Amino acid sequence: MTRQTPDRMTKRLSALAAAKPVEAGAMAKSMRKKSRGADRKTTYRFGRVLSGDREEYACILRDLSATGARVVFEGDPALSPTVILRIELTGERRRARVAWQKDREAGLDFEIT
Repeated sequence: MTRQTPDRMTKRLSALAAAKPVEAGAMAKSMRKKSRGADRKTTYRFGRVLSGDREEYACILRDLSATGARVVFEGDPALSPTVILRIELTGERRRARVAWQKDREAGLDFEIT
């Protein structure tokens, strides 16, 4: 008895079964890195965001780089388009533009000084 060659569908299914699993969110991570000006380091620092309405919001810096940061708030603050980020540990203050805000998180782009 001769063995039949697998059809195209069987070959594709075999290739899918043998493929390595992709890390969840890998595509989103690679897309984010391309849009950033510098690599961000994961951090866990306390800070404060001073909004244009003279409100001050406590936050935790989750990612930080020379060009921006991702911050997480306790609540859902109403941020103005431009804010000042103060890092508690160092006392450093950086003026930033709010690039995005979703629920309790926000992405900040530092202004070049």
